[in-house]
Amino acid sequence: MYGILSNIDFFKAEYKENIEGTLYKSHWISETMYWSFFFLSYLACILFWLFRIQIKSIYQNKETILKMQKNTFWSLFGWILLISIIGRMILVTMAGMDSESGERLWEIFPFHFCRLMLLIIAISLIFKKTQWAKYYTFPTFITVTIAVFGKGFHKYSGPDNFWWWDYVIAHIFLLIVSTFLYVLLNDSYKFKDKLITILAFVIIAIIMFVINWILFDYGKPGWQSNYFYLGKDKVNEFSGDGIFKLLSWPYHILTWIVVSFIFMSITIYVCALGSKVYILKNLENKYRLSIKKSDFWYEYKKSFSELFSKRTNNIKKDK
Repeated sequence: MYGILSNIDFFKAEYKENIEGTLYKSHWISETMYWSFFFLSYLACILFWLFRIQIKSIYQNKETILKMQKNTFWSLFGWILLISIIGRMILVTMAGMDSESGERLWEIFPFHFCRLMLLIIAISLIFKKTQWAKYYTFPTFITVTIAVFGKGFHKYSGPDNFWWWDYVIAHIFLLIVSTFLYVLLNDSYKFKDKLITILAFVIIAIIMFVINWILFDYGKPGWQSNYFYLGKDKVNEFSGDGIFKLLSWPYHILTWIVVSFIFMSITIYVCALGSKVYILKNLENKYRLSIKKSDFWYEYKKSFSELFSKRTNNIKKDK
């Protein structure tokens, strides 16, 4: 028993001493590794999209993955992801409790947007709700991109820092997995799906706004949260003067809702444009870039018209 406790104490000491690195986030090694990783990640997403027909065909023709039924594989994948999320919560708890300021305590809970999306992916896979990918892929792509260019790091956050790898791996994983699941398991995207996504975002954003408000006013410094970047100005790195006043308390919730709607629309239009392009083998068994009419855009516009035509008909019936 004494030996086990000694090992735990040794692990905690090593963890506390070495978790923070010494390289600046702006060091050329940090910058090179950071942008290389994310460049390759976005490139992977583009390739998934271009080869989507082949990828989906291969998947549909397979009965098993790694000798497991498909549902079993995805459920196991979800459980592994959930366990990883819980493991990260434990590490953050240890780091926060051991530090004098407890500055990371509010990050124990995965309520920041990207962390929450990881949790939703895990739950959707565990409960075999793979169709949820159409709801979280587009907002995930947007928020990961914001996170990539925002780089929410501390001063000493380079590749010799645990939190640097935690940040990079989490966002790369989220970007690639959400894109891959959408390419693999979803056939169309409707206007109703966009409305559901935005409504869900608004509801969750309001909840996070209230949580941040309560924790800032009544919580200890380590618990003053900035979930969804909707915290008060003291803890929100996006707040400021001039145009950044729109990202300050309490206006930022309205700003982010408007921005999310605009970015969602732009992302859908870009996706519709991208759906015209794909790579297939020709008769000579060579890969070639092909362009066709966008089925994605056709289905999206059709669903938009059908939704409002049904509403118009219902109004006429009520009259």
